[in-house]
Amino acid sequence: MGIFVIGTLAFSSKTLLRLPDWKTEENLDKSAVKVSSNSASANFYYGISLWNHVYAKLAKSVSPSRRIAVLDSIKPYFEKAAQLVPTYSYANSFKVAVAVEYHKLDQNYEKLIKTFEEVNKTGTYEIFIVEYLKEVNKTVTDLR
Repeated sequence: MGIFVIGTLAFSSKTLLRLPDWKTEENLDKSAVKVSSNSASANFYYGISLWNHVYAKLAKSVSPSRRIAVLDSIKPYFEKAAQLVPTYSYANSFKVAVAVEYHKLDQNYEKLIKTFEEVNKTGTYEIFIVEYLKEVNKTVTDLR
């Protein structure tokens, strides 16, 4: 009975300490990465949170250097999620999305193709790669 009471108190206190993390989706995602840094899901969802609440809300007039700085802050979360679970298709999708956004800013084809190759090697079919290649080069066709 004593072990049950001690366990209940320990887990209850841990739950109460984490309640403020549930205040907003961003707080929860950020806290999840702190608590579970080696969780592919935690890293992916925090990356999504940054993408939606920071990058997607940047004004069109924002300088390329600021956009790159924000992408630099987001990229590690998708990279880690894909590193932890290489076939995590959503993480790979956003690795590609980040690479595409970098490419739009710096026109660095080598870096873009390197990311495409990394994702391709995971065995996940990434439609965004084909779609972006079609946009960049109108002669590319869907090879499915």
